[in-house]
Amino acid sequence: MVLEKSAPEERDLKGSDHGKIKNQKSPIGIPCMSGRPPWANQRCSGPKRLGGVANHSSGIADPISDIIAPILKFKPTWLQIQRQLGNGMQLSDTTAGRRIAQDLSGKIRKYQESFDSTLAEIQQSHEHKIRAALQEQANKFKQDLAEAKHDREMLKADFEKRVKADNERRRKLAEEQRSPGDWQSGLKNAAVAMGMASLAGFAAYKYLNGTTMK
Repeated sequence: MVLEKSAPEERDLKGSDHGKIKNQKSPIGIPCMSGRPPWANQRCSGPKRLGGVANHSSGIADPISDIIAPILKFKPTWLQIQRQLGNGMQLSDTTAGRRIAQDLSGKIRKYQESFDSTLAEIQQSHEHKIRAALQEQANKFKQDLAEAKHDREMLKADFEKRVKADNERRRKLAEEQRSPGDWQSGLKNAAVAMGMASLAGFAAYKYLNGTTMK
């Protein structure tokens, strides 16, 4: 049996691979340029991001962003964040993001220390004011206590003086009641005084009636 040789397959002059991807589409459905491999067309797979910063999944930096960054006064850290986010990284995973987080943590710690120090000064100031007010009240109470003690001593001395005078009066009255001689002499003196008064009254009566005593 004689086998017929088949005709050689026609191949594209640029190579078999290039001929097969002539009208191939990108993974997201955007037609790519003919004659180029898919990885070379990833720059056209999506829109631009963040004010001219392109998708950097291919690892190729966008020279336009490097040029306009100084003109627009972009900080390199933010430009780096934009590029790393374009590669699918999270903000907290980027180098610049960690640096900014550290800076913010330092500022927060500094502000917290300042706040704590200020709060401590305020509390200490309030404690001084409260302590001064309490000390003033204590001094006033001490003064009032001293005055009350002085008044008590004065009242006690006056009471003792009055009691002593009353006791002395009672003692003298008791002595007069215990001595009968003194009582009788006093009674005699009173009788003599009454007799003399009677004689003087009788003489005055006779004198007024025009008679004289013999």
